[in-house]
Amino acid sequence: GVFHPKINNYKWLLVNATPEFDGNNDMPYRVYATFTDITERKIYEEKIKEQKDFLETLMQTIPNPIFYKDKNGVYTGCNKAFVDFIGQPVENIVGKSVFDIAPTELASKYHERDLELFENKKRQKYECMVKNSNDAERDVIFDKAPLFDTSGTLTGIIGVITDITDRKRAENEIIQNSERLKAILRIFEYKPESVTDLLDFALHEAIAITSSKYGFIHHYDCLLYTSPSPRDRTRSRMPS
Repeated sequence: GVFHPKINNYKWLLVNATPEFDGNNDMPYRVYATFTDITERKIYEEKIKEQKDFLETLMQTIPNPIFYKDKNGVYTGCNKAFVDFIGQPVENIVGKSVFDIAPTELASKYHERDLELFENKKRQKYECMVKNSNDAERDVIFDKAPLFDTSGTLTGIIGVITDITDRKRAENEIIQNSERLKAILRIFEYKPESVTDLLDFALHEAIAITSSKYGFIHHYDCLLYTSPSPRDRTRSRMPS
C-alpha cells in the first residue's frame, strides 16, 4: 500500500511496468508504468477473508460432526468433531469418498442417499446407523443440504451429524418402564380363580415385557410351612 496524506490512510495500487532498452545496453533507459487504484477490491477481499475465517472458526467450534463434499461425492472439508468421530486425520478424509472411510455396506447406503440429494436438490434429514472411531454402532441423524454456486449450479453438499444413541436408549428405557408399570397394574387388577391362575398370568406378563422365551415362578404355600422347634434345629446341627 501507498500512504495518501490527504485521506491519512493507505491506498492499494496495482503497478504495471514495461522497460524500454536502447541498442545493446542491458539496462533500460526508461520505463512505462501505469498505476491502478485497487483499494476497494483489496478491502472487499479482506472482508471476504474475515468472513471465511469466521465461518471456519465457527464450524471448527461446533461440537457436531460437519462435512462437505463436491458433486462427485468426494470430501472437500470437515470440522474437528467429524475427524474425532471418524477416527482418521483430516488428510485421510479430504479427497476421499465415503467408500474410503466407511465399511462397504454402510458406505453404499450413504452414497445412495447422496445421489438422492443430488437428484432432488432438496434438504435431507434421516436417521441412520453408523460406526464411530471405536467401531461402535451409533444411532445418528443426518441433516444434509445441497450447495450451489452464484449461478445456481449444484456444486456439492454439506452435512451435519447428530448422535442420538443416548437419547434413543433413554427413550427405550422409558418405554420399558412404562410397560412394566402397566403389567404390574394388570396383575393387581386381575381376578384369578386360584393362586396357580394368578401365577400363570403373572408369568405371562413377565415374559411379555422382558421378551423372554421361557420363565418359571417358584411358589410354596406359607401356611403349610412350619418352623422347626429349637430341639430340631439343635439336632440338625449335630453330626450324624
